[in-house]
Amino acid sequence: MSRLPSALNNCQLSGNRASLGGGAVLFSEGTLNNCTVSSNFATSIGGGAVSAVYPLNPQGGGMVNNTILWGNLCTGEDANAFGIPAGLGTDLFFDGAGINRFVCASDGVSHGDNGCITNNPQFVSADDFRLQVSSLCINAGDNACAPAGTDLAGHSRVVSGSVDMGALEAFDDGADGDADGLSDWVEVRDYFTDPDSSDTDGDLLPDAWETDAGLDALDASDAADDADGDGASMLAEYIADTDPYDRAECFRISGIDGKTVYFNSSDARYYTLYECTNLAKGVWVSVAHGRMGEGGSDSLVGTNSGSAVFYKVDVSLPVR
Repeated sequence: MSRLPSALNNCQLSGNRASLGGGAVLFSEGTLNNCTVSSNFATSIGGGAVSAVYPLNPQGGGMVNNTILWGNLCTGEDANAFGIPAGLGTDLFFDGAGINRFVCASDGVSHGDNGCITNNPQFVSADDFRLQVSSLCINAGDNACAPAGTDLAGHSRVVSGSVDMGALEAFDDGADGDADGLSDWVEVRDYFTDPDSSDTDGDLLPDAWETDAGLDALDASDAADDADGDGASMLAEYIADTDPYDRAECFRISGIDGKTVYFNSSDARYYTLYECTNLAKGVWVSVAHGRMGEGGSDSLVGTNSGSAVFYKVDVSLPVR
């Protein structure tokens, strides 16, 4: 008896039941390329799949490439005709005769061998086999084994240089859970920041602002840096919405004419004018209640008509 090599590419195998190989049985060079095998059931061996030499044609075992086998079940309640002890292989029963490359499975592979991992692939849910952005299966496959064209959902098969494991290529859908201006995908894959925290390192600088400014969003100490030497820290530049690399662009009062105080403002920041008649006492009184800046040349008008009065303008983030 002979069996011809066959392959499944970009397939999702789920909800199946068999005595052995609940999702797939790979004998004599049968191959899975970029497949997702989950929620299958076997009563003897290989809840997800069996990859082994076929006894009647022992010319080679199966091949599993760039594939996820996870969340399957093998009860071991039935014997099998091959003399293999029942109950082996929750996700993958592998007899060593075939080849597993860049596979994610709870068993049947050794973590680190041929790019294989035993970590949870982190599906979106039990019946949604897309990968969460923190999945170690993303960019973890071998492009040489990847099928040409698109994935199961019609998306490009290779998005970020390396193919993902499984039938569905993860892609940036633009979701931004912490509303910091960086998509969850970019945070996890490019900057290793927390997609659920807008300020991963807790330095009061949003992750997006830090990455745009070339700072390390995982290092809180850079908030105190003064890159342009204008006396304003990175945090102060952020609060004032000024360029941290332009010494000439520093928030300051540009002029006073009577009771009118001039400065350059940002239309994304809040400004308040304070007066003080005695610096020794240091009592500052708000005289022009805060308002959003107009962007560019701006001014606020004080109320004190005395001969000796000092002014300062406070800039702050708008209250959300």
